[in-house]
Amino acid sequence: MKTVPTVTLHRSSLGNAAKVIRENLIEMGLDPSSLPMLLPYGSSLGPFFEELGVILGVELDEPKFYQGDLNSALEPRVLMPEGPAGPPPVEPPVLIGQVPDFTLPVGVDWIHDFTVYFTGVITDWTGNTFPVFLSMNVDDSGLSAHAPSPGSVGAHVSSVTARNWNDGLPLDTDTNDFTITVIEVAVIFVGPIPDQVGEVGAEFLFEAAAFFENFPTEYSISQVPPAGIVFDTVTGISSGTPNTVVLANSAAPYIITGTNDAGSAISNEFDWSVNSSE
Repeated sequence: MKTVPTVTLHRSSLGNAAKVIRENLIEMGLDPSSLPMLLPYGSSLGPFFEELGVILGVELDEPKFYQGDLNSALEPRVLMPEGPAGPPPVEPPVLIGQVPDFTLPVGVDWIHDFTVYFTGVITDWTGNTFPVFLSMNVDDSGLSAHAPSPGSVGAHVSSVTARNWNDGLPLDTDTNDFTITVIEVAVIFVGPIPDQVGEVGAEFLFEAAAFFENFPTEYSISQVPPAGIVFDTVTGISSGTPNTVVLANSAAPYIITGTNDAGSAISNEFDWSVNSSE
């Protein structure tokens, strides 16, 4: 049985750690180019040396590492016969389709499934340089959702990364870049609001929102509706039972304004009268 020399690591760099191990392989009479060199991830190097030992047929004592300092030593190890084969490799995440660019209006909920652009075993996701209104689900769903805010108007170069983890080590990743452009959308009219006519004692319903487009989230009215009718500032609906006659064109025109989350607003005026029930 052959005793392997002690490997002492004096640097905090993981790259230096790999360099030291490679130098010791040469001292052991092994050709490093014929062996797969594993790069360690994260703060724990235990799994890295464990796999290295399996590859070399070497029994490694668990190394003792301290945060920020790799000044520790591997104890002498003894060559062992090759053991049974390890678990089959996990299929890594692979990009199979370009993530498209997106144009999103302010104030509109948006959800997108990024799983359709990747294949392989994916355990979690990250989104890099995402606009503040978006966030990736960390599970394997790869979904992102939220409504853009007025402060996010403009182009955002972003990327999404699919990852495969095993025992806390990110084995494989694949990333794709794309652009999200958030635009302000002006509120517009579908058509002019027609003059409204109610009748005393008869139920009245008018939906002003039907005359606006591009996502108004708030409505206002210039004056109090005829007695018995209530105006809803969220939905733009006027409803109720009028109880007082209002002659046509007897008052200043009513003005309803629709405003969206981008701060865009538009107004339209109309006449509102209430006829007698007789």
